[in-house]
Amino acid sequence: HRAVDTAHPPTAFSYMPTSDARGPLLAPSPQVWSSRRCMDDSALGLGGGFNPDFDDDKPDDKDDVGNKSEKIHLRVQQRNGRKSITTVQGLSTDLDLKKIVKAVKKKYNCNGCIVDDDKMGQVLQFQGDHRDNMMTFLTENGFPVKDIQKHGA
Repeated sequence: HRAVDTAHPPTAFSYMPTSDARGPLLAPSPQVWSSRRCMDDSALGLGGGFNPDFDDDKPDDKDDVGNKSEKIHLRVQQRNGRKSITTVQGLSTDLDLKKIVKAVKKKYNCNGCIVDDDKMGQVLQFQGDHRDNMMTFLTENGFPVKDIQKHGA
């Protein structure tokens, strides 16, 4: 048995013995596993799950659909030289846009932000041409392909 060192607290990783012939493996300590949270669709604010206030018997407002732009527009804007910006316009304000930006930045290794525009409302901006990546991300998170319009070549 190893003596417990009380002077130094445990680090994020500790050696945990295994029965494998290769010897001890580097594995996260239990404190690290309990502090980590996995991001799922509910963390993005994209809906899903049980909604106790949902009433299937309510009539749909068909007149309201024509007034709103329900399409999500993916555009690329050329900056200086080889630099470009991808803009995502038309996402509902009910969604948590900060969490969406955070998830996209982490998944596709790019920088991004939310810009308030007078005409278009809140627009997501990402560095680089990420139209295909955003199309994939949005369809994976439940947005229908027919509601997403990709502009440009």
